[in-house]
Amino acid sequence: MLGLTACPQAPPQTAAMRAAPNVSVTADLLQTRNFEIGRQMIGSIILTSDSIAAASDLPAVRLRALEWKLYAIPLVQEAALRDDPYVASVDLGAFSMQQVDYFTTGDGRNAFGAQQPLAVQASKELLEMMAKAVVRSLSTGEVRPGTRDSLAAWAARHPMRGSGMQRESILGSDWHLIGLSSSSLVETAGNIDRTIRLLTLRLAFMNEFLSEQIRWNAELMVGRALTAPHGDSLLLQGANLVRTMNALTADMPALIDRQRAAIFAGVDRERLLALADVDRQRVATLSEVRIERQAIEATVAREREAILTAVTAERTATLRSVDSLAQRTIERSQSAARRLVFEALIAGLILVAATVAAAMFLMRRWRMTDPRLLNRG
Repeated sequence: MLGLTACPQAPPQTAAMRAAPNVSVTADLLQTRNFEIGRQMIGSIILTSDSIAAASDLPAVRLRALEWKLYAIPLVQEAALRDDPYVASVDLGAFSMQQVDYFTTGDGRNAFGAQQPLAVQASKELLEMMAKAVVRSLSTGEVRPGTRDSLAAWAARHPMRGSGMQRESILGSDWHLIGLSSSSLVETAGNIDRTIRLLTLRLAFMNEFLSEQIRWNAELMVGRALTAPHGDSLLLQGANLVRTMNALTADMPALIDRQRAAIFAGVDRERLLALADVDRQRVATLSEVRIERQAIEATVAREREAILTAVTAERTATLRSVDSLAQRTIERSQSAARRLVFEALIAGLILVAATVAAAMFLMRRWRMTDPRLLNRG
């Protein structure tokens, strides 16, 4: 209910996945692949250790094969169950490199006697299996050489120690090697929706080999008791075994209650982190909107002033053009009027001249035809 009522939808990828180069799958898919590769690695470790125990008649080698299962399987589970699937993938790769170094040149190089090559070969096959699984999640289809070399160098600086295969996780020593920061871890922890959905898968993955681990612990204790130098140690080891099994059985309900209380406390903390992150995002969004609104208002004001200036210039130019046209029209009208007056004057002079000429012609002709004027002459 907390996840449904108070938590935002988890993003397709975690912060670490978005910061990592070329990761092309979702967080849920990568987490599922981590679970599957973890199961395959555990199955290979069980098969190889059983083969070593079956092939050897030395009690020490059989005990070391049993210890390999007991100590390596929780390490695989721990790496595969990281909250961030990208961190889980890198930590599984680091474990695979550490295990190869452990059985080739490290503290476990002489653990299995004549059967040592079986452990070395299985460890190398697990490393190649993990490398192929990582490549499936990358858009380029290959791991950059620098990344693999850096991880191998880190594994060489942090080897597994002792018969218990104590190892240092990459998350506890070098965040920057895998591109993590405190902010990306907080964002990953705030993805409550994905965390709650994976709780069932996590519990199932952890419980899958729990009964066998209890049986292997019992076998290891019996084996150590049988190889003890004193005869009474068998009874002592048997009593310790019984007490351990009783304590484990008695503490199981309390352990479950503590785990459940821790899970809900973690969910509550993650909910608070998510709400705080949502509040920060809201404040940042409102600030960005206010800045954008002010920028838009300033742009609109500038555009309006530019438009008014352009309209004023156009109106002034139009008025000037109208005045110039009217002036040219008046000048043309005056010129046409003067020309008409001049032409009318000339036409009048011509008419007067023609009239005078016609009158003189008629008068002369009349004189020439009048008999009285002829007789007088």
